[in-house]
Amino acid sequence: MQLRSENVLAKSLSRTIYAVPNNDSRAYLNGLLLDVKDGQLTLVGTDGHRIAVAKTAATIKGDDGEFILPRKTAVDLARLVGDSDQTVTIAMSSTAVRFSFGDFALTARAIDGRFPNWRQVMRQAGDEGVVVSVAALRGVLQRVSILTESKFQGARFAVGDNGSRLLLESTNQGQEQSVDEITVSPINGHAPKDIEVGFNIHYLTEVCGAMGGENCRIDWIDSSRGFLISDPQDSTTEHLVMPMKL
Repeated sequence: MQLRSENVLAKSLSRTIYAVPNNDSRAYLNGLLLDVKDGQLTLVGTDGHRIAVAKTAATIKGDDGEFILPRKTAVDLARLVGDSDQTVTIAMSSTAVRFSFGDFALTARAIDGRFPNWRQVMRQAGDEGVVVSVAALRGVLQRVSILTESKFQGARFAVGDNGSRLLLESTNQGQEQSVDEITVSPINGHAPKDIEVGFNIHYLTEVCGAMGGENCRIDWIDSSRGFLISDPQDSTTEHLVMPMKL
């Protein structure tokens, strides 16, 4: 299998590694899934609370398949690949994988186990949602996080005023409260229904760090299905963050 350039692989890794846990009791989650299917390589990371998916076209010789790459190897690979246009060759079996590019070659053994059915969890983008500046969202998350409980990092996330205002609110055990808001834009000018839902601020902040563009699209179906977050200008990457009870 071949990818057209190192920078394509570097981008996919940077968009997904953050969602892979360091030391989960479920060993199969401690790795990044390489999913080869229909002429496409998809990288998937999840800890059960959020999922990051990055897709890229690939020249494939052989059968479709899956491989769970250990997190440490994925991190090492991300450090090695650069922004060059050199082709990346990936040789993958059921137990090992080898990445070759430029003067480098990296080999790793697979994590044994069955990765969750991420396609069943991920959903199509909906009509209810907003577009927001990544920098503005990151800023409001950082400000509100000051008064969140360090253990749970939960905050109330609300969209109102016909999809023009996003409000975040957190309260700690001392009943100290932090409230902040930013201006957002409805998707395609369609005003969404108001929504209130709890989220882990740390998870949303990490999604902001993995975004490549200036804006992000946040859409939802209802308060129980999580937020699907993507770059309006890049359909190859998506992030799903599940809600939490406050």
